[in-house]
Amino acid sequence: MNRTLAALMLALSAGPAFSGSAQAQAHLSGTWQYQATQEEIAGRAASIRAATEALPSFARDHARARLNARTAPAPQLSISIVGTQLTLVRPERHVSLSIGGDAVEVEGDHGRGEVRADRQVGDLRVVMRGERGSLTAVYRLSDDGRRLVVSVRISAGPLASPVVFQATYHRADA
Repeated sequence: MNRTLAALMLALSAGPAFSGSAQAQAHLSGTWQYQATQEEIAGRAASIRAATEALPSFARDHARARLNARTAPAPQLSISIVGTQLTLVRPERHVSLSIGGDAVEVEGDHGRGEVRADRQVGDLRVVMRGERGSLTAVYRLSDDGRRLVVSVRISAGPLASPVVFQATYHRADA
C-alpha cells in the first residue's frame, strides 16, 4: 500500500452514510465511539487475508500487519455538518470538506492525495485518492440515530482484491 493512501487512511476513519435530509445530516453530527464486534473484527481480518494472498510469501505477513494497523477503526469520531460543510475529526487528525464540492488536497506523513465528500443514495460518501490507491467510506446512520455504520473499501496497487469491512459506532454524546 502506498504512503499517500496510508496518510489518507490515517486522516479519516471510514464511516457510514446518512440520510439526505438536512435533519438527518444534523443527526449525524456528534461524537461517536467505536464498538467492536467479533463479526466485524473477523470480517476485516478475512478481507485483509484475501487481499494479500497473492503477495510473495516473504512480504505477505508484513503487508497484513501494516494493513491491520492502518485499517483499525478510530476509537472515536467527531462529525459536524453545517449546511454543506462537513468536518470529520479522529484522534490527532481532521479534515473539512464541502459536501458535493471540489476535492481537497491533503498531505500526511506518507504523501499527498485528495479527499471529496458527496451524497450517494441518501448516504454520506467520502472518497480519498492517492498516487496508487483509494479509500471509500460510506457513513450510514441507523433509523433510531444511535448507531453509525461505516462501510470501507480500500484498493491499492499490489492488493489482489479490495479490503472491504464495516465499523459500527455508537453515539457518545447522547
